[in-house]
Amino acid sequence: MHTAREDKNGRNGRSPRDGAGSSVLRGLGWLRAVLGSLVAIAGMIALVATVIRIGPELASALQPPMSQFAGFVAMLLAVWLLLPLAGITLGLGSVALGYALRRIATRPADA
Repeated sequence: MHTAREDKNGRNGRSPRDGAGSSVLRGLGWLRAVLGSLVAIAGMIALVATVIRIGPELASALQPPMSQFAGFVAMLLAVWLLLPLAGITLGLGSVALGYALRRIATRPADA
């Protein structure tokens, strides 16, 4: 008779550690994961909106007869593209930190 609890994929699960500190870590982990995913989703939406908004200007700035300011305009438009990408990166980093905090606040179920 097998009495150990197993997840559907055959691995043993994790159980919460005792103590208030572990509860706080788990709560912070959930909060970081949720807020990080919201920031990453907002960054993706901003990236799509920015590409749609500045696409024609970027294409016209990169035409073969380049004027003096075409490179400057292209750099400014690239900054507008980098800001949403930074938001996506920070959001995904926050999600990863949230998962790490929740992992620290638990232990294997058989321990």
